[in-house]
Amino acid sequence: NIANVKEDLTEAENHLVVTYKYGLYNSAALLRQLAAISIYKEDHAMAINYLQQMIEKLPGDLEARMRYAKLLIVMKQEQEAFPQLHYIINEIASTEGEKKLKSDALLTLGHLEEQQGFASEALQHYQQAITENKLNHDALLAAGVLFTRAGKWNEAREFLTEASKYFTRSPLIENNLAVICLNQ
Repeated sequence: NIANVKEDLTEAENHLVVTYKYGLYNSAALLRQLAAISIYKEDHAMAINYLQQMIEKLPGDLEARMRYAKLLIVMKQEQEAFPQLHYIINEIASTEGEKKLKSDALLTLGHLEEQQGFASEALQHYQQAITENKLNHDALLAAGVLFTRAGKWNEAREFLTEASKYFTRSPLIENNLAVICLNQ
């Protein structure tokens, strides 16, 4: 049950903190574990602290930077997330994992830009996210919705149709496809 899981996590966290505090094992892996536990416990401030320390130890850890950026967004500190996202985007992605992280960073940046009213910049980032990882379903959906809002029906249909292959009967996709049908 959930109460037991939380107790186990708290106990594990206590052991890890002691290990870290006394310098018995002071690695980025330990910080990653502590951050993960803090995220699960919804202690975002502590998770941010651990991720900051981790990034100091391993500046090129794109996964830590992505988690850090997403936590900053959750904490309504979007402006502080931008440098982390740009760092990830500017890295040369050589592995599939790095390409997925880069695609996720582009998608996240696009969402932030869209929220701030920069639709054309957001659309560019959604399309770059798809180029980086063709299976980024959320980027396909986001691009399709933006094209629908812009009245670019053919482009919208293309992206939404592709996104619909990955989502099971999404009301958002169905609604946007209906808007396209009504306007063509």
